[in-house]
Amino acid sequence: MLIVAINLGIFSRLIAEHVGNTHEPNIHDAHWRVRIDYFTPERSGKWWEIQSEDEANRAASEIVNILLTKALPVMRSLTSSEKLKSLWQTGESPGIGARQREQYLEALERQ
Repeated sequence: MLIVAINLGIFSRLIAEHVGNTHEPNIHDAHWRVRIDYFTPERSGKWWEIQSEDEANRAASEIVNILLTKALPVMRSLTSSEKLKSLWQTGESPGIGARQREQYLEALERQ
């Protein structure tokens, strides 16, 4: 059996440079990150259990549908450090804590 979860992230090189992050981008250092279930009505830790080719095809269809109709439109709205800044100024900070949000906002103010 294969168990699959999907993590999504947005990484700003500008913010990373300002806070001293010299790593290659990865999901743990992303400046915006959510699990794919963030875009489902349940928001309940969505995992796909796959034991057959049919289940794999159903999971792939569901994943593609969520990505195309829900996740990518939101991600497209966050295509710059300035757009992330605008989001964080509302108090929202998906996938990061308030302290990180404040640190990133301060970094962007210094640019």
